[in-house]
Amino acid sequence: MDKIQHALKKTKASALPESLNYPPTPVIFNTQESNFEKNFLRFLKSTPVYFIHDNYVEQLTELFFLQNPQYKEDHSESQKPLKIFLDSNRDEYGQYSYTGTWIYYPWNQIIMHILDERSYFDLRTHRNRFLITPHEQKKLYEATLGIAGLSVGNSVALTLAYTGVAKTMKLADPDVFALSNLNRVRVPAYYIGAKKVYVAAQQIYEINPYADLILYPEGLTQNNLRDFLVGKPQLDLVVDEMDNLKMKIFIRLAARSVRLPVVMATDNSDNGIVDVDRFDIDPHGGPFGGLPAIDLETVIKGINFGEPLDLTMEEKIRLSSQIVGPSGVATRMQDSLKEVGKTIASWPQLGISAFLGGVNTAYVVKGILLGQSIASGKKHISLDEIFLDDYRSNKSQKIRSQKTKKFVEYIQTLNSKDIPQVWTVKERDFPKKGSLDDKIRFLIKYAILAPSTHNTQPWKFTMRKNQLILNLDNTRALPNSDPKKREAYLSIGAALENTLIAASYFGLNTDVKFIKNTKDEISIQIRCSEKRSNYYNSLFSEIVKRFTDRSLFRKRIIPKKIVIGLNKLNIDPHLSLNFIQKGSMKNELAALLGNASIESMKNILFRKELAHWIRNNFTKQRDGFSIGLPDIQSLIAPFLMHEVNLERRSKKSREHIMVENSPAVIIISTQADTKENWIKAGQLYERVALYMSKNGLRHSIHAAIIEHQKSHQQLRTKLGIKYYPQVFIRIGYGKGPIQYTPRRDDSEVFNI
Repeated sequence: MDKIQHALKKTKASALPESLNYPPTPVIFNTQESNFEKNFLRFLKSTPVYFIHDNYVEQLTELFFLQNPQYKEDHSESQKPLKIFLDSNRDEYGQYSYTGTWIYYPWNQIIMHILDERSYFDLRTHRNRFLITPHEQKKLYEATLGIAGLSVGNSVALTLAYTGVAKTMKLADPDVFALSNLNRVRVPAYYIGAKKVYVAAQQIYEINPYADLILYPEGLTQNNLRDFLVGKPQLDLVVDEMDNLKMKIFIRLAARSVRLPVVMATDNSDNGIVDVDRFDIDPHGGPFGGLPAIDLETVIKGINFGEPLDLTMEEKIRLSSQIVGPSGVATRMQDSLKEVGKTIASWPQLGISAFLGGVNTAYVVKGILLGQSIASGKKHISLDEIFLDDYRSNKSQKIRSQKTKKFVEYIQTLNSKDIPQVWTVKERDFPKKGSLDDKIRFLIKYAILAPSTHNTQPWKFTMRKNQLILNLDNTRALPNSDPKKREAYLSIGAALENTLIAASYFGLNTDVKFIKNTKDEISIQIRCSEKRSNYYNSLFSEIVKRFTDRSLFRKRIIPKKIVIGLNKLNIDPHLSLNFIQKGSMKNELAALLGNASIESMKNILFRKELAHWIRNNFTKQRDGFSIGLPDIQSLIAPFLMHEVNLERRSKKSREHIMVENSPAVIIISTQADTKENWIKAGQLYERVALYMSKNGLRHSIHAAIIEHQKSHQQLRTKLGIKYYPQVFIRIGYGKGPIQYTPRRDDSEVFNI
């Protein structure tokens, strides 16, 4: 029998003090209220009291000397006026029990007798006088602040409370204290497991029992962000010390919408960083400069939009270092961050920097509330630079520069994404000694590397004896951007082309039939036999290298030799291929595409569908695509696409600019506008893409000019053709690193 546990249970004590399990609120008894005596006596009879602290006379005495600075405490001449003052404050019984205020703190069962609120405040802030003027102190006390995140935020809140800033605070944090928090937050060890928001409230009430605190123990969520910011009383300023990176972005978007400044402190070894966003002065500046106005309700609606953010520790380091700026990270912090996940389990922080962050942030908050000239921006507060005599020496600067260079290189390794495993398929894994069906099944690994609109991968494969059947997966259709499924069939055609090229390379002959089913959809039957052929075998190696590049290309002329080879790729008389490199025609087509893109973006259903497939840069999903934004902005890219027409104020759309700055475009057209021809156009498109890859070029496809009926007709007119344009490709030489889009595994698209 565990005697210790048995004895502990007999004490009937709770695992945590009961007060830590619910919002702490002091009970206030104002002696001037009519029912004071009755209520207070009843309370004393029914409530456990551990300790009574009544030094009311000492408080009155200190108040007298505050109000009468001409008297000295130790001079005899002050005794008579002091006595008169004390006597004037006695109650009808000649005591002080019926004057001032009685406070009961339920979390420690202490009763205190204190001065009324005005006198308590004057006395408590007396030593602030003219460091903060009385007018300024009143203004600061009447402010309402919101503090989200209560580790460093705890230091901020307490520093502000000590300074007499913000009687009213809204505090939010969903977490509880762990033992590892005790290196940087002023709480006793027996508060481990207590909610941070409740502990902070207790601490503030113990400084100012008259404080008005509104608590959000669930943290900030989609359900309470509106109340936190603009619910009565409305905030004057937001302090953000949250760990939730996505919410850090959304609280800024929300604050921007209602013109609230946001201040944030960041630990940096022994030093600190303060970020200030003065949305109250310039709602169009800061981290969202260039974005159109987004109202609060729209922002709130977007909080849970898109995929959940599930970051690894390395990804958190990568993202956080971008917020700080890798070159601004202190060298000791650089060393610590490199050890996270190796010898350190979580984020490195020091008590010195946490308390420094509290002081720095409180200073900025005070300055903003008092109308001082504090601008938006990032400020580094370096104690190292202030106190270390050799900080500026050539030797120290050289060491820091070398370490920072290595740290930036380390961060870049975190930024470089691993190639998704499906792209690393090896030809040596081809089952040479396997059955024909085994060999056919292996071809799917190459088929799925084909491009598709929004990377929807709208294909599914089934096997029959010696046959591979390729069908459209209608669950991945795009009813708003591709109502006729033209783009889906182009994607199917690209997957078919990869299959045929891979089959030929591995010594298989193929016979392809298009079969129309009862739903007027095309099913592709690929019959294979072990008979060597040569169907674009030279392009096989490019299947695992080809990728779509949505960035700007270099303005480098494409050699004539490549253009000649390009024209040889089309062997179907029912298809045409137009290569356009001349500036005037290309620029006209760029403008036409731009107008089509702008028109498409006006359609909320189109944007909603597009947003569904946009992924952030940390996605774990195996479909969809990133739109090339920096990591931080990528977290809200789906929301922005869904809720905001980003092209609304643009003179030129992004697609217009991309084509205008590309050396050439290619248009693939078909004689008839049918599903069979869409598939064949998709085959030629993939052949072109592989050929471009083989010659060191990149490409991207642009569908708006084809899908938009008016621009489609204008395109035919400009080209002077009777064929139907189906694929609009821009090509050029890339600038940045290769970025492979994810793919579903072949097992996910294959049914036996």
